[in-house]
Formats: sequence, C-alpha cells, structure tokens
Amino acid sequence: MNVLRGLPLLLLLAVHCIAQQNSAEPSPQSIESLQKEGPAKFAELQQRADQASGAECAKLSMRAARQALESADRLFLSGNAQAAHDAVDVSMHYAQRAVECTLESRKHQKAAEIELRGLIRRMNDVARMLDSEERQQLTDALAELEKERDRLLQAIFGPAAAGPKEQPR
Repeated sequence: MNVLRGLPLLLLLAVHCIAQQNSAEPSPQSIESLQKEGPAKFAELQQRADQASGAECAKLSMRAARQALESADRLFLSGNAQAAHDAVDVSMHYAQRAVECTLESRKHQKAAEIELRGLIRRMNDVARMLDSEERQQLTDALAELEKERDRLLQAIFGPAAAGPKEQPR
C-alpha cells in the first residue's frame, strides 16, 4: 500500500526531470544565433571595457579576458592555431588591464585575484591539451599572469605576500 502512495510522486519527479533535461538542451537555431551574435557581443564588451574606468573597468576587462580565452580554446580545437594565439594575446591584454584597473581603484582586489586565479587555471587546462610547439606562448602567458597575480597579492597583503615563503628551522 505504501508503494502505491509513492507512485504518483515518483511519476511527477520523472516528468520534472525529463522536462528539465529537454529545456537544458538548446535548440540548433539558438546555437546558430549565439554563434552569429558572439563576435558582435565580444566587440561591444571590448569597447565597453576600453572606455570604462575603475572597478567597472576591472570587471569588464576580466570578462573580456575570459571570453577571449574561451575563444582561443575553441580555435585551438578547430585547428586554427594562429587565430587562437591572437585570442590568447587579447586575453592577456584584458587580464593585465583588469589588474591595472583594480590596483588603481583599490576596490574588489580579492575578487579580482580569485577571478585571475580561475583564468590561470583555465589557461593551464588549455595549455595541457596542446602540442609542445603550440604550448610555449601559453606557458609565457601563464608566467605573466602569475606576475600580475603577485601584484594583486602584494596590494592586498603587503610586499611579503608574493615572495617565496621561508620555512622555519
């Protein structure tokens, strides 16, 4: 008898799960429209980031850096290495701009450091899937991003934050 009481609830749960799964998968038409709008939206984001100042500049620049890195990842996967390297350069430019704006505004420094750490992690993931000849630019970019992260850490915690840590004897 208890099984029969739970059956309608189980059916309702199954219908809900199927509906969620169907709504999570975008239709081919929406994918095509996103691909067509992508470059225009990214260009608009770049323009807004270039014109902004202070904390807004940092936020928009970091978003542009993430999107450029995702674009580079897609380009590497499609075999267009030169365009992917250009996208990595764009990502680096906006990541450095985000750090610069954060340091100038002295606002949201910890959030910027966390986002920069995520960008570094993502760039590491992209670099791991590349051949050794394509990996060098990303290795150099990662070293630069680590320097930018050290600058942020120094601004947050002081000069001793980014240096090598001494082990007590």
